[in-house]
Amino acid sequence: MPAFPVPYLLKFLSAVIAVLAVSQPALAQMQVASQRDDMELRATTDLPQNPTPPTSTSNCGTWPAEIETAAGQSVASAGWTIIDEFEIGAFTFVSFAGQVTARDGMRCLFENGHVGIFSGADIVALASTAAGSERAIGSIEILPDQGGVRIFDGNYHAFPMADLRVQGGNMAVLGPLAARDSFCGGRIEVPGMYGQPIHEARALLLSEGWIPSEQSEEYASDAADRRYDFPEFLECYEDSCSFEYARADDQTVLHVSTDETRQDSVLPPVSYYGVDCE
Repeated sequence: MPAFPVPYLLKFLSAVIAVLAVSQPALAQMQVASQRDDMELRATTDLPQNPTPPTSTSNCGTWPAEIETAAGQSVASAGWTIIDEFEIGAFTFVSFAGQVTARDGMRCLFENGHVGIFSGADIVALASTAAGSERAIGSIEILPDQGGVRIFDGNYHAFPMADLRVQGGNMAVLGPLAARDSFCGGRIEVPGMYGQPIHEARALLLSEGWIPSEQSEEYASDAADRRYDFPEFLECYEDSCSFEYARADDQTVLHVSTDETRQDSVLPPVSYYGVDCE
């Protein structure tokens, strides 16, 4: 086999690399669609700098979160406070805020909040509230069965605002809260209950086959703060009360919490629900 001079070999390899680079398709820009009038979603490759970086970081509950991803590092480098970050498939979802104010060491007020979708360390889409909106973006919660996150507002008592998903690998959709949420790999479905008075949410769950969980004597005998005469009532902590429901055919447990600071209805509304899979 004939030997080629090194300069010719280097030129040949450079030409091959150039051809391959041209033939590789460029990463398509993220397509976006927003179905919310009070929120915006735009495709972007530019992560904005925090216009008002905090001089100190408030510590409330689990925030600020420990940075675990390249996307989170990019956000922190731009002067923002990380709230949450989740890797879902090929993308990383990061929620971050410009200002964070702690209250009682447990709850946070987030201002100038956003949710970024990243490919590695690079941002591809940014969700924000629309100009004039009375609510700011705060934390996010992973929706593992739906391939996205649920966005909560930045108030001390956070309520959900929207669901953000990536569909088909290149379409980010910002939409209303799902009418039903799936858990346990799609095996369990729960009706959307955010904002519903607990007695209405309870009736809905019972109609779908959920069974009130009888609590242990430890909880049943603790009448110091027993605000609800429901067998599934668990306990109240500060400004939230919790309830548990079960299924007859397995060990699945549904946890429901109420926001006791809101008295707009006969009974306080549901502020959280989640499922422990067996």
